[in-house]
Amino acid sequence: MRPSGYPLTLAGVPLQLLPERAVWWPAEQTLFVADLHWGKEATFRQRGGMPIPDITRHELDRLDQLLLQTDCRRLVMLGDLVHSSAGRSPVVSSQVEQWRQSISLRQPGLELLLIEGNHDQRSGALPEAWGLTRLAAPFQIGPWTCAHYPEEAGPGPGLAGHLHPRIDLRRGPDRLRLPCFWLRGQQLTLPAFAAFSSHTAISREPGDRVFAIADDEVIELEADLADLSRTGRGRARR
Repeated sequence: MRPSGYPLTLAGVPLQLLPERAVWWPAEQTLFVADLHWGKEATFRQRGGMPIPDITRHELDRLDQLLLQTDCRRLVMLGDLVHSSAGRSPVVSSQVEQWRQSISLRQPGLELLLIEGNHDQRSGALPEAWGLTRLAAPFQIGPWTCAHYPEEAGPGPGLAGHLHPRIDLRRGPDRLRLPCFWLRGQQLTLPAFAAFSSHTAISREPGDRVFAIADDEVIELEADLADLSRTGRGRARR
């Protein structure tokens, strides 16, 4: 089954914004995701002894379903694949290796590209068995400059991550906080793919387009629905 998302044309190219927190480029069978933060639970366990469940296995399953659903031929990860060097624990490394072997058998032509983010630069070399190509930002894919930091991808057309954008909706005393895709000019910032990740409220300016993720839907929001009082885009630490 092909993915169903919100249609967006960026730099003259049709894309789909998927509720799974990914961007699908159907013409090239290419999937873009950002901020996966594999091994974050292992990092927390090592540094603080916190009893956090096995999240990476769940994240791999989510990504696996998306690859299968799209029949993806190229996966582009816009930085922060691994949370830290501590996150490359033997358990996490084994899980990723098994996942990679599985998709290699099912989709032997699948290409995995990692555009380095700040966490990737700190976490060190990745196992060869993961079978991915590591690239320095910015990197050109199709008509877009791709990077982890939005300022490295901009002013556009570009695709980036890092900020984990969120939109806050208010009606009277009620507030709803939703991860979102954020388009400013020709630059699209993706939400964090990782479920175990906080998102930061954006400051919407005139001309910005915001696409909120609500359960299994992506919905474009009018400006008057958003809380515009939040801090602006910047190189926040993630």
